[in-house]
Amino acid sequence: MRLKALQSYQILDTLEEKDFDDLTILASTICQVPIALISLVDEKRQWFKSHTGLDARETPIEQSFCAHAIHSTADLMIVENAHNDLRFVNNPLVTGSPNITFYAGVPLTNHEGYALGTLCVISPKEKNLSDEQKQALKVIAKQVMDKLELRRKIFELEHINHSLKDAESKSKKLFENLELSHSRIRSLVQQAPVAIIVFRGKDFVIESVNPPMLALLDKQEDILHRPLLEAIPELREQAAFKLLYKVLETGKPVYGDNTPVQLKRNGKIEIGYYNFSYSPLV
Repeated sequence: MRLKALQSYQILDTLEEKDFDDLTILASTICQVPIALISLVDEKRQWFKSHTGLDARETPIEQSFCAHAIHSTADLMIVENAHNDLRFVNNPLVTGSPNITFYAGVPLTNHEGYALGTLCVISPKEKNLSDEQKQALKVIAKQVMDKLELRRKIFELEHINHSLKDAESKSKKLFENLELSHSRIRSLVQQAPVAIIVFRGKDFVIESVNPPMLALLDKQEDILHRPLLEAIPELREQAAFKLLYKVLETGKPVYGDNTPVQLKRNGKIEIGYYNFSYSPLV
């Protein structure tokens, strides 16, 4: 019955979609890990609708952490160190690439109670999550499930022999709900416990910035809709800024580890050392 429920979403082996990729990028950023996946588990494999930080689109079910998560009674399965867990210590995904050490997965459970897969985050390093990060991961998982439900309803509408007017009315309502889902994602950025800033275009115009980032930069919301170097000119010759061009050119995430950054705070230039990730929203 679970597999039949999964098939009803007509999602397996479909193309990548920005709406789902944005959610895994957000999960990766909030949890400060390099890999985040939307994993759907069928009878022989786990297939990734979105795979931020990982090239593979699927792995055999025998190697699947998510297969364990969907059969767990917990609403969040955490493995802090897979090398110390008898279930996974000999798993090829642990002993080889991507060298999974930390895993946290939230089951994607539909209204009928079937777990279709998980939203999961992965790191090659041992890790734990704060309570805020755990809650954020659960909220993002709900957004994934909401999008899947909307997708299924849209497909169902296409097969209903109602009048065109009635079908258009229902479709409009569904797309309004989809826009509401986008609004919730923007809200998640604002409520995230880690500093997040979103840029747009080659001038890195600041499109969104949350309170932790404003506090870190010692800035107010008037930096919104301004080019980054206009709002924070001291970044111009710094390595942390130049890395943004690498993301723009390659379309791939870039990570900084204990990187020195000079920021003007309280009227004086101060040097801080930061871990950060730049991820493209395409």
